Amino acid sequence: MNETSLNLEQEASNENTSPERLAELAKMNDSFACLVAQNINTYPETLTQLAESENIEIRKTIVRNPNTPTETLIELGVEFSEELAENPIIDLWLLEDNCFLFSQKNELKEYDECNLAEIASNLKTPINLLNILAQSSITSVREEVASNPKTTISILEKLATDSDNYIRGEVAKNPQTPMILLEKLADDSNNYVRVAVTEPQNHIFVRLFRKNQ
Repeated sequence: MNETSLNLEQEASNENTSPERLAELAKMNDSFACLVAQNINTYPETLTQLAESENIEIRKTIVRNPNTPTETLIELGVEFSEELAENPIIDLWLLEDNCFLFSQKNELKEYDECNLAEIASNLKTPINLLNILAQSSITSVREEVASNPKTTISILEKLATDSDNYIRGEVAKNPQTPMILLEKLADDSNNYVRVAVTEPQNHIFVRLFRKNQ
C-alpha cells in the first residue's frame, strides 16, 4: 500500500473527518467505503446510499453504525440480525419516548413492519434483540417472537400473558415452552389457545394432562 492510500484510509476512519469528505472517500473504492460505513461521523444519508452496495462487508458494517437511519437498519437487519443486535442504538429504543416499536400510534411503513417480523422469526436473531422485539406494540412482531424456537423461557412467560389470543397460542406451540407454562395455557379462556396446547410437539404434556383428568 502506497503512502497516499494509507493516508486516505486513515482519513476515512478518522472520526474528525468531515461528513462531506467521508462521502467523497466512500465513492473511491469499497475499501474506503467500508471504513466510512463504520465512521460515526458519516452522514445518515451517506449510510443509506452505501446500504445499496453489493459488498456484503459494507452492508454489515452499516448495520452496526448507530448513525444509520432506523428504516435502513430494519431493512438490513433482515439479512444481518446478529450485527443489528450489536448496534448500541437498539438499547436506546427502550428508553425513547414514542419509539416506533412501542408507540400505539405506529407510523412505520408496512414493509418495515414485515421486516421487523422477519427479524423476530430469524433463528439467528440474538436474545437481546428478541427481548426488545417482544415488547413491541406491533402484534405481528410479538407473534413471531412467540413462535421463535430460540426465544427464552423468560420472554415466553411474558408473552403468555399477552392480550392477543394468537400470541398466547404461539407460545403454546413453541417447543421451548415449559410444562408449567403449558398447564396455565391449557386453562386459557380462549379456545384457540387451549387447542394450541394440544399441538403434536406437546404430546407428552397432553398425555399427562389427560391422565390427570
